[in-house]
Amino acid sequence: MYHCWQLNKNAKSEATEQVLVEERRKEKWEEYKIHIELYKYYLDIFLKASLALLGITGGILTFYFNDKTGSSRLLKKALLLPFAFSLAYAGVYFYGAWLWCEVSITVELLRKQLGIERVPDIQILTVLLSRPQTLSH
Repeated sequence: MYHCWQLNKNAKSEATEQVLVEERRKEKWEEYKIHIELYKYYLDIFLKASLALLGITGGILTFYFNDKTGSSRLLKKALLLPFAFSLAYAGVYFYGAWLWCEVSITVELLRKQLGIERVPDIQILTVLLSRPQTLSH
């Protein structure tokens, strides 16, 4: 009788452990999906912010070089706006690149744990964020 009870207890324990393993795997997949969605979102924000900066800079420079009235004193001050934006974006980009390194490590760890052979190259976001001038050259 003791032997049957022990076998039943072991079977329940193994079944419970199997359920926990499956739940952990599902949680890891969800975490992996969230990180990949974040990557897409952050890459989109990076591109939009960079294009906005280039658009503002291009607009001010076009107006500056096409000014025939000689009111360049005000326009020279307007050139400080793209410079200030560039400094602000550079700070945000470098901070984002630093934070994204941690996310890249987490995604790589999840890839190994889930047995995924290929993942999107999320390191490109780190490269783009640490080189804010990439789109302007």
